[in-house]
Amino acid sequence: MNTAEPQPTREQKLDAIYALAHELFENGDYARAADLFRYMIVVEPLREDGWWGLGACHERLEDYEIACEIYETGFELGSIDLGLRWADVRLQIGDDDGAREVLEQVLEQDDSETVVAAVRAMERAMTRRTS
Repeated sequence: MNTAEPQPTREQKLDAIYALAHELFENGDYARAADLFRYMIVVEPLREDGWWGLGACHERLEDYEIACEIYETGFELGSIDLGLRWADVRLQIGDDDGAREVLEQVLEQDDSETVVAAVRAMERAMTRRTS
């Protein structure tokens, strides 16, 4: 009779790593949290929460270009939401042209009503800022 405890699945292990990374992030330890989020995306590149966490860490560390690269990669892996975040960071750092290019790419991938509304809202924000 096997009395050994069942081993956690890879997904359960990643969930535990995410929880720890999130706690580190919430406590302001962005560099250590980034290490864990980075590990997550190496192990499971399609896991979107790893990309979100890593990008957010770099934003908090004021590494905006790196955050953009992270969000761009997440977008290229299929996350429209990460594409919108990529555009938003471009907008925040004053790269309106870059933000517009990203928004065009987002609309090429998804022209659903919700995404179009988000893109239009960001475009209005850019227009208000320049007028």
